[in-house]
Amino acid sequence: MGTRSGSIDPSIITFASSHLHKTPDEVVHDLNKRSGLKAVGQGDGDMRSIEMRVTKGDKDAQLALDMFVYILSKHIAAMIVACGGSIDALIFTAGIGEHSALVRKEVVSRLGSILNATIDDETNLQNGRDSDGLISSGNDKGLDKAIILVIPTDEEIGIFEECEVIMAKHF
Repeated sequence: MGTRSGSIDPSIITFASSHLHKTPDEVVHDLNKRSGLKAVGQGDGDMRSIEMRVTKGDKDAQLALDMFVYILSKHIAAMIVACGGSIDALIFTAGIGEHSALVRKEVVSRLGSILNATIDDETNLQNGRDSDGLISSGNDKGLDKAIILVIPTDEEIGIFEECEVIMAKHF
């Protein structure tokens, strides 16, 4: 994530609190606001600028990108296992998923034969525009088992729609 720590051992709070002479609330704040891409990227939690820095040879930015891709790939692989070892589709959405062709390409490359799908570089670079979101390459030839999609999301609209349902039930 941009500023959050992700999955860590909960005992880190007491350990960091005692070793860094911070209150538990300060450590929790650091884990939520000063960790993730921002910490590894030396204060930069925005994937767009991290990618730009990678193109300029910035090693901290490369490490942030590599860690992000590794962790995302690991979680997707775990979900594939939970789905019985195969999936029909992999969907990239939200900020980074919708807008980072590099992250999508690296994740799919890392998943390799587990995913059994490949990315079409051209449609990936276009974030799935003009292809109804489809960015995998072998589907029309029956080569890819899973399809890879980019689907735009609007979380605020989703929240609004859920609120409408709740409000309709109660008012």
